[in-house]
Amino acid sequence: MKKLLSLPTNLINYFHEIEDKNRDEWICATDPENTPLGSGGSTTW
Repeated sequence: MKKLLSLPTNLINYFHEIEDKNRDEWICATDPENTPLGSGGSTTW
């Protein structure tokens, strides 16, 4: 099962290295610019 994380923009490119997680299993996304955090935008984006 793949996992989706909503992260701050500046963390997306580093998450897999920092946490030593498989890129095929962990998907990282961020809310689109100019939307409130936690809006669910990264899931639909």
